[in-house]
Amino acid sequence: RDRLFQMDGLRRVSSARLEGLAGPQARAEDDRFRKFRMLEAADEIYAALPEDQRQLLMVYADGVNAGAKAHPKTLEHTILQNNFEPWQPRDSICVLHTMWAALSIERRMELVRGVVSDLGPELFDFLARGRSHWDAPVETFANEPPQPPVIPSPEAVNLRDDLERSETRGLVQPVMAMLGSNNWAVSKERSATGYAIMANDPHLPLSAPGYWYRADLHWPGTNAMGASQPGLPGATVGGTDHLSWGLTNTGGNFLDYAEIKLQRDEDGWWFDTFGPKERLRGAPIDGEALVGLRSSLGPLVEVVSQEEEEATVRFAVWTALRPESANLTQLQLLEAKNVDEGVAVTSTWFGPSQNVVMADASGRIGWTISGFIPKRLGFDGSKPVEWSSDCRWDWGAQAPRPSLVDPESGVLFTANNRVAGWEYAPAIGENWDPGYRASRIRDLLAQKQEHDEQSLLAIALDTRVEMMDAWYQRFTEALQSLDGGNAGRARNLSKDWNGTAASDSRSYVMVQAFREVVEDALLSPLVAPVAEAMDVYQSKFPAREEAVEAILRTRPLHLLPLPHASWEAFLSDCAEKTIQVLIQKGGPNALAKRWGEKNSPRVAHPIANQLPPLFDGLVRLPDPPQSGSMDAVKVIRPGFGASLRMVISPSNHAAAIYHMPGGQSGDPRSDQYRKGHNAWIKGKPTSMRSGPALRTIRLKPAG
Repeated sequence: RDRLFQMDGLRRVSSARLEGLAGPQARAEDDRFRKFRMLEAADEIYAALPEDQRQLLMVYADGVNAGAKAHPKTLEHTILQNNFEPWQPRDSICVLHTMWAALSIERRMELVRGVVSDLGPELFDFLARGRSHWDAPVETFANEPPQPPVIPSPEAVNLRDDLERSETRGLVQPVMAMLGSNNWAVSKERSATGYAIMANDPHLPLSAPGYWYRADLHWPGTNAMGASQPGLPGATVGGTDHLSWGLTNTGGNFLDYAEIKLQRDEDGWWFDTFGPKERLRGAPIDGEALVGLRSSLGPLVEVVSQEEEEATVRFAVWTALRPESANLTQLQLLEAKNVDEGVAVTSTWFGPSQNVVMADASGRIGWTISGFIPKRLGFDGSKPVEWSSDCRWDWGAQAPRPSLVDPESGVLFTANNRVAGWEYAPAIGENWDPGYRASRIRDLLAQKQEHDEQSLLAIALDTRVEMMDAWYQRFTEALQSLDGGNAGRARNLSKDWNGTAASDSRSYVMVQAFREVVEDALLSPLVAPVAEAMDVYQSKFPAREEAVEAILRTRPLHLLPLPHASWEAFLSDCAEKTIQVLIQKGGPNALAKRWGEKNSPRVAHPIANQLPPLFDGLVRLPDPPQSGSMDAVKVIRPGFGASLRMVISPSNHAAAIYHMPGGQSGDPRSDQYRKGHNAWIKGKPTSMRSGPALRTIRLKPAG
C-alpha cells in the first residue's frame, strides 16, 4: 500500500512499459530500453531460477495483488487516470533489471571508448584507461605502484598546428553521477565497543518516496533489520544477529558489444561465426529493420552497416540478460552465520555486481564482489570488437573473484573505486571512480585507533575534498593577472576557502566552475576529431581527471591550446571565462552565491512536476542548503545523494543508526511521507530499531 505506485513504475522502466503508466512523456525512456528486450529476458531468468526462488516470487506476487485489491486505488494512479495491473512473479525480475541498468554505465561507456579508440592508441590510453593516483584499493593490493597516464606525443596530437581544433569547446560536460555508494567496516580490534561495525550509504537519484523501504524482520532464529527494495523480497542491505552487510557498485564491465557479420536468405538473417548456423529470432522494434532481433548472444542493438544480403551488427552480451547470471541468492545472507558464509553466499549471488563489505558477531570483517564475472577470451572488453571462436566469452567459466577476510589493518572500505589489483581489470573492467572518496575514508579510519557507531556516521557526513586544493591554488593564481571589478570581487570572495564543500562557501562555487571550464578547454580539442560520432564526452573514467592533472602538472607545449602563448595565459583566460559564465547564469551577484544555494537535495515525488505549484508543499520535501559534493564522502547534488545512511553491528542492534530521505509512505497525504527526512538532512543519528507499533496488519493464510 505504501509503495504500490513506485513498484509499478520500477517494473515498467526496464521492460519499456513506462509510457503505459506515465503517458507520452515517458516514451523516450521506453525507447532507451526497448532494444535490450529485457522483458523477454526477465521471463527467461524467472523460468531458470531454482524452484524455491520461483516459489518465493509467486508468493510475493500473491501478496502484492491481495494488498492492491484490498485497498483503494493509489493517489498517483488516480491522478494519472491509470489502474494497477496485477503483479506477475517475473515483475520482480523487472525491478531487479531496472536497478541493474541504472548501475551499469557500460551500456554507453563501451561505445564511447570505441569511438575514442579511433583517435589512436596513445590518446585512447591517455583518455580511456582507469588510472587514478588517488587509488585506494583494499590492502592486499595497496602497495601496487600508481600507473600515471603517459602524455601523448606531438606525433599523436599537436594543438600548436591546429587553431580550429584548439578552439573546440563544449564537447566535455560536467560529469554526471555514477550510481555508487560508500561502505566501510571495522573489526573488533579497531572498535571502541569490542564489536565489528559496518557502515553504508548508497548513492542514488533522490525522490519521495525514497528507493528503500525500511524493514524489521523476525522469524524463528533470525532477527533482521535493514532496507528492502520495493518490488523485491527480503532485505538488500542491513544485518541480522550474526552478520551485517552493505553494498557499493563495482562499476563492473559485464556488458560487451559483440560485432557479428550476418547473412540473409529467403528465411531471414543468420550467422555461423561459432560453427552451426544460427538464425535470428523475434521481431525488430518499431521503425528498425534489424534492431531488437535476438540471438543466443543477446539482443541486436546496433547496425554498423547493412546491404541487401549481408550486414555487420552489434549484439549486447550482458550478464543482466542471461538466465545463468541472475538469481536471488542474496536472500541467503539473512541466514549466514559469519563472514565466511557471507563471502560464500556473495560469490554465488548473481545480480548487479556489488562490493559487499561484511561484519559478523564474532568481530570479523570481510569483502568480496557479487555478480557473475564473465571470462573473456582474446579481448579485454574495453571496446566493441568482432567476435569469433577466439574472441568471445567462455560460457562455461567465470574469471577469478577477488576477496579479503580478516584484513591486518582491521578496516575495509570501498567507494566505487579500484578495489583490486590490475590483473583483475580485463575481467572486471576499469569503470572506477577516482579514489577521492575512498582515500578520504581510508584516512579518516586511520585517524582513530578505535571507532564506534557515531564516529562511523561522522565519516559519512565528511565534506573535505583534498584534490580541490590544487584547483583552488590554480584559480587564485590565475586571478592575479586579471583586471576589473569582477576579478577583484572574485579574489576577495575566494578567501573563505577551507578545503571543504561547505554550504556557506563562496569559493567552492567558483573553484568548481573553474575546474569545469579548464577540463572542457583541455579535453574538447583532444576529442574533436570524433566529436560527431561521440556527441559529448561525458565519461566517468578516472582517466578524465588524471589526463587533466597530467597536462597541468607537466604543461607540455604541444597540448597548449592556441592562441595562448603560455600556460599561465591559458589558465588566466579560463578564470576570466569562469567569472563570465557564473555571472551569465546567475546574474550580477553570482560571485557571492554560496555552495549550498546550488546544492540543495530537491527531493520530490515523481508526479510533482505534473501538479500545480499550489501542491508543492504536499509533494516536495524541505530543501535546505547542503554541504557536500560529488567528490566528497558526503555525496550530494540536486536530485542525487545518499539514499540512506546506515551503521550497524550484528552484536549491538540497539546502537544501530539509520536514516533516509523522506519516509516510509509514498502517499503525500500521509504523515509517514516525510517523517525522518529532517534527520537525514541534518545527519542526525536516529535508531535503526522500530519504534512502538502504531498500526498492525495481520496476514492469515488463505482457506
